[in-house]
Amino acid sequence: MRILAGDVGGTTTRLAVCVLERGRPRPVHTTVVPSEPSGDLAALLRVFAERNGPFDVACIGVPGPVEGDVVRTTNLPWRLDARALARAAGVARLRLVNDLVAHARGLDELDDDALATLHDGEPDTDAPRVIVAPGTGLGVAWSVRVAGRPLALASEAGHLGFAPAEPEEYDLARALAARYGRASWERVVSGPGLAAIDRMLAAGESTGERSPEEISRAALERRDERAERALGLFARALARFAGDLGLALRARGGVFVGGGIAPAILPRLRAPDVLAAFTAKGRLTELACRLPLRVVLDERAGLLGAARLAVEGA
Repeated sequence: MRILAGDVGGTTTRLAVCVLERGRPRPVHTTVVPSEPSGDLAALLRVFAERNGPFDVACIGVPGPVEGDVVRTTNLPWRLDARALARAAGVARLRLVNDLVAHARGLDELDDDALATLHDGEPDTDAPRVIVAPGTGLGVAWSVRVAGRPLALASEAGHLGFAPAEPEEYDLARALAARYGRASWERVVSGPGLAAIDRMLAAGESTGERSPEEISRAALERRDERAERALGLFARALARFAGDLGLALRARGGVFVGGGIAPAILPRLRAPDVLAAFTAKGRLTELACRLPLRVVLDERAGLLGAARLAVEGA
């Protein structure tokens, strides 16, 4: 069986040819291109299929709520029609799913070395799991077992209201609300969120705005105090949000942090203040301490999950 798997993010789009090897999807060819606002996914699929097809089944994870065959992406001005995309890919049916649903389903396809453990907790393989993925936006999905089989569930929890916990976060919440009309977690725990934190800390300074990559690099190299403060606030906010979601579903199966940002700032995520932010839940701190916390290192998780979902939906 030849599988077309896709993982569309706000920054990059990944397409892969996958085959089943001992029952598990394995990518044999992958293409990575920028997710341009003016991009045409159908045209990209058509070219990819001409060069790598034919395919038996197809599934693409896309950023945004998926209801029916037509999807409008959240952080890209794209309108995607599953039927038109299927024609472009040369398949009878193409399945569109939320990108974090694909990532959640892909967790079962990862090897142990594709995960970095920040906190062992007390794992229970039959318990629910949650994955949080900061990037251009902030994706969230759950995973539960039904009759022994994993089922990934979509969520838009990244758009929940931001809950400040530190003095500087209250200033950040006010600045975000003034700019956007509302402060959500995605406005804080994302690449643009890190830039917003840095901008808030630079109030009154005559420095130009920096990219998230510049801020992270300066912080990790310990050569810029403001960058270190910004990345520290970001990392603690990410951990607190992830811990809250883990507590909401008692995710003893694991709380996973995916996306491109977390692996890049892994040394900062290993700091004690980050774990403290993850577990500090007042009267339920003891329960939160039982939740495992891991970072997904393999950028193919979404592709592997999409490939699995394509096979299951065939």
